[in-house]
Amino acid sequence: MTRFVVTRGVRLLTRLIPLLLLITGTTGLVYEVVLARFLSLHLGSSGASQAITLAAFLGGLSTGALLVGRYSDRWLSRLPRPIYAWAALEAAIGVWALLLPTAADAVFGTYDGLIVGLDPTSPAMVALKLACAGLLMLPLSVPMGATLPVLAACIERHDRSIGVRVVSRFYYINAAGGALGALLAGFVLIERLGLELPLTLAAMLNIVVAAVVVQVFRRLDASPPPVAEETVAPQGAGSGGMGGARVYVLAAGLTGFVTLSYEVVWTRLAGLLMGASVYAFATMLFVVIAGIASGSALATWVIGRGVDGRRVFWWSQVLAALAALGLVLRLAELPVDLLMLRIGFEPVAANYVAWLWVGGGMVAAHLMPGAIALGAAFPALLACASSAGARTDRATAWLLGVNTIGNLLGALLASFYAMPALGVEGLLIVGALISLATATLCAGGLPRLPALVTPALVGALAITLLVAPPDISLLYRGLFRARARTPAAALHEVSRARRVELAYRHDGKDTSVSLDRLPDGNLLFRIGGKVDGGTNDAPSQSILGHLGFLFRPAARDVMVIGLGTGQTAAAVAAHSATRVLVSEISPGMVGVTRRFAAHNQNVLDNPRVEVVYTDGRELMQAQPPNSFDMVVSEPSNPWVVGVADLYTVEHFERLRQRMRPGAVLLQWLQAYETDDDLLVDVVCTVHGAFEHMAVFRMAPNDLALAASDAPLAVDMAAAASMLRDPAVQSELAGHADKRLPRTLDEFLLLQLSGRQTIARMCQGWRGGLSERFPMLEYRAPAAFFVGATARRARGALDARLRPDADTELARALRLAPPSERRKDALHRYLVRANYRDELPLRLATAAAFDQLPKGLQQVATHLPEPVSVTTAARSQACELLRRRGAVGRAKTVYGPLPLGPLMARWERACAGPTQPPPTR
Repeated sequence: MTRFVVTRGVRLLTRLIPLLLLITGTTGLVYEVVLARFLSLHLGSSGASQAITLAAFLGGLSTGALLVGRYSDRWLSRLPRPIYAWAALEAAIGVWALLLPTAADAVFGTYDGLIVGLDPTSPAMVALKLACAGLLMLPLSVPMGATLPVLAACIERHDRSIGVRVVSRFYYINAAGGALGALLAGFVLIERLGLELPLTLAAMLNIVVAAVVVQVFRRLDASPPPVAEETVAPQGAGSGGMGGARVYVLAAGLTGFVTLSYEVVWTRLAGLLMGASVYAFATMLFVVIAGIASGSALATWVIGRGVDGRRVFWWSQVLAALAALGLVLRLAELPVDLLMLRIGFEPVAANYVAWLWVGGGMVAAHLMPGAIALGAAFPALLACASSAGARTDRATAWLLGVNTIGNLLGALLASFYAMPALGVEGLLIVGALISLATATLCAGGLPRLPALVTPALVGALAITLLVAPPDISLLYRGLFRARARTPAAALHEVSRARRVELAYRHDGKDTSVSLDRLPDGNLLFRIGGKVDGGTNDAPSQSILGHLGFLFRPAARDVMVIGLGTGQTAAAVAAHSATRVLVSEISPGMVGVTRRFAAHNQNVLDNPRVEVVYTDGRELMQAQPPNSFDMVVSEPSNPWVVGVADLYTVEHFERLRQRMRPGAVLLQWLQAYETDDDLLVDVVCTVHGAFEHMAVFRMAPNDLALAASDAPLAVDMAAAASMLRDPAVQSELAGHADKRLPRTLDEFLLLQLSGRQTIARMCQGWRGGLSERFPMLEYRAPAAFFVGATARRARGALDARLRPDADTELARALRLAPPSERRKDALHRYLVRANYRDELPLRLATAAAFDQLPKGLQQVATHLPEPVSVTTAARSQACELLRRRGAVGRAKTVYGPLPLGPLMARWERACAGPTQPPPTR
């Protein structure tokens, strides 16, 4: 009977448990992805906050594994069926995951009260964040770390001879489940279900797994026989019974260090190559874990065929080093290859997922070899430790525990020190050297010559690349943003990119920052390869800094979210009574801002400007209520991962709490690389938090939302006096760009609409953008891929030519009709700015416009470009133009006016074929 029970137990362990491990591996990665996202809502998205979350998770995994390795004999040996301990661990994971949202509300409710007044970068703040992350993460991650060692103990109890093979199989199946979980969480669950429901579903699966294990194993007729005394390997002093296998434990730590160091680099490369969207990072995480699972499966198969584990481990490290060096050599041309590949994808929303798979597949082909090689390490080391006399369960616990400690150290040291010091290519090369050293460390018993010579040759290549690295500047040029449609156009983009001088580069813990000097002398800075500002953007950045003072000339305490070129902070600081607190998530931006000193009045040296290098939400949460008279927020585009959190209901509510009564928010909003629905969602989310709003344009597709809890009305005398201030005039005069407004009328002309227009737009709107349902960061990347522009929504916001215009300038002109001189001044500014989208407005301010018949005035001021409308709309417009006789008057009536060329294009369009010209 006993032999029958043991056989059935082994069968269940080797057939049922792998299926269950696939499920728990999936839930484990769902927990990791969702919780990291969940904690970032409160702890922030800065590198320090992400490191704290990672420390809590990986630290818990390591603790769980090491506790089993140290104390399993004291409690597992007393259980008649150790498999019940695994069921209990899975049940505990599920129960805590169910409780997590409620527990998080309680923990962060306390945290939000304790951090007020603390420096976000202080040790006290770090300690508070670590305590919160630990309270929420450790009850989940500690039992997760203990699961595989406990299963190894079950195998040890039933049949020690199959321990290495079965535990290795458990490992790679669990990792395969993790890859599936990363895919589901990154592409499906969070987007469709939000942050809380995936936790609940994963928790239920863990509880079901525990119930299945108890139900199946309790039917066995007898307990497995106890472990014979002589089968237990003697405990080495302080080693937990590992004896001569200590060198393999050290090797596990080193491979863990290299693996997470590479993951840091791979994550950065995914953003630089594909754009830093949530999908790019989800693709990278899936690739890495799938590679580790594949490598583990391959190594298990090879070892099962009788190959020495030491030889397998040695090859895994040599191949990992070669894969890293090969990736370094490919970085110069990989962006070009991706650009050429993308030509085959028409930029429509239906092709976005296909591009993710194809483009992501090319990136995966470069990352996967390293992941596969590193994934082979655990089964090989487990076989080595077993050959050295260690018990399988002890070896599993210690190898996993120390490997996870290496993971943690690799992630932290790579992010905070190695990446900024060495750059992405330098970190890959140093990782390769560590892999080679690890291979040599464990080469005992292998043929001496190849075991030493091969790493030496590969190491020589690594040192050569470290001393003379290849030029990878194209990696930082954002070719993923190019819109080339033919190979010739793509090569032209590449040629232009090669002519740009890389003046500055910093691979920081949060992102990669670079500064380009164009052939014409203009400067562009990029974050993650994406252009986020430059000397040509001076009008938008300076305007944003001044706009709030039109409504609140006496504002004193101002917070600016985003340093960038420093021109916005400089514009705010030009108002001499202000104190400016700037939040900048990337310390590397200081090098960019310094190089814009000629354009930002040396803002970093201004004693009234304080820059804190942390996430804007973290800095805001640390401020007491009623701290600011004005907040100026200019984040990057919402398709960039992490940025969408700055456009949520919860964020705007927190802003409102930190703003004084009557304070004003200036929110930068891009109408490019987004679509109409997304633009409306953001505008109406702000409107839901602030009743009073106005919309301004800076450049045609750069908008500013002004919002307040009090009416936004301009005191014309006070605003004019504010603009006459010598410091303000000096800041404006510091920009040579003709598009920059200089007078009060010119600033007021930028207002598109006010409260009534926005209220009409938001009638019947479906609801605000929420942190716990982060749909913006999942929808925005598709709009970026398409290259969409929110023309319809932006047009709906522009009420300047409507009879019921609700702008401050319209209000002023209704009270006092403009003189010819004032009207001409507005017209000359519009001509100077020369924005094609404002051609009707330019016409309406021209002196000759009043001479036109009223019907023609109405047609002229609402006439779009013919290429921007559909076939049906073009036909309707042509019919209207014919009825009004407008086309026939194009040369005689409109000729002297700016509308003449536009009318000529309409004349050609109405006389041509039914199909409109291709959209430019």
